[in-house]
This record gives sequence, C-alpha cells and structure tokens, in this order.
Amino acid sequence: MLAFAIVLVLGAAAAWIAAGDAGVQARSYLRLAAVLDAALALSAAIALATPAVAAIVLTLVAPLLAAAAWTRFRRSLHPVLTSLPLSAACIMGIVAAATGATVLSAVPQVIAVAALGAVARLAVWRRARIYLVLGAVSLLGAAACALGEGAIAQIGVLLFSSAGLLGVALASETAVKERQQAQGGFAIGRSG
Repeated sequence: MLAFAIVLVLGAAAAWIAAGDAGVQARSYLRLAAVLDAALALSAAIALATPAVAAIVLTLVAPLLAAAAWTRFRRSLHPVLTSLPLSAACIMGIVAAATGATVLSAVPQVIAVAALGAVARLAVWRRARIYLVLGAVSLLGAAACALGEGAIAQIGVLLFSSAGLLGVALASETAVKERQQAQGGFAIGRSG
C-alpha cells in the first residue's frame, strides 16, 4: 500500500507544480485538492482510518476540481457559489465517514464529475478537453472504488484519485500554454 500512497503523493506534487500557471482561483482549488490527496496518501501509508479519510477527501476533491476547471475554462465563481456546494459535500463526507454509508460520499462526487464533463464539453482547446474528460473518468473510478472494500479498492482509490487530480491540473496547464502560443508564442525565444 505504501508504494501506491507514494504514487498519490507524487501525483499531488506534480499537480501542485502544474497549477502554478493557472489563475489565482483555479490554482487555489487545485492546490487544496492536491493537499487533500496528499493527506489521503498519508492515511493510506500509515493505515489510519483510510476508508473514513477517503470518504471525506474524495467528497471534497471532486467538487474542488470541478470548481478549478470552471474558473479556469469559463469564468471566476463568486465565493458563495463554491462555498455552499463545498460545505454540503463536506457535511456529506463527514456523515459518510461517521456512519459508514459510503454511498453518501459518492453523490457529490458524481455531481462534480458531471460538472467536469460539462466544462470539458465547453473547453476551447482539444488537448485540455481530453485531459478534463480523462480526469473526470478517473474521479468516477475513484468514487466507484471507494464504494468497495479491501486492499484492491483502496489501491484503486489512490490511483484513480491521482489520475483525476493530474488530469484537471494538466488541462489547466495545457490551456495556459495553448493560449500563450495562440497569442504569439512565449516571451522567451521570440525573434526580433
């Protein structure tokens, strides 16, 4: 389990780095999701209440990534429009962790995956759209694995969560680079 936890930590670190060029709001959401995924990896590495931590973390990470994608590819969201769904997701995650009813934690995840799919459909750049779709499918896989029990399900949660986080972070980074290229290239390396 330690090796898969390390994969998630490395994925979170890569997402943190990839989020560097995103806008302030999108970068904040992406980096918070990366920190939460790192907490999930730590929980899995030391085998401390991993299903409960996964219920809370996955319930928050998916809406955070959907908010990051929306602010990156559409427009900035008012803080109330993100705080209310995140608060509801947090409450559902805590209730799911406390009661063991992991189905409750899947509801906000599925809604966030649908929102990511909608953002991907509206994304202008093809590569960014592909990354968003792959990230959404990976988050759906993490939600499905979280409903299972045992070591294989926990490994699936770690790997799919890492892939979902990286998918959205790389979509953001790709969009920044493609926009820079469309506006005449990068500042360094321009001729004349």
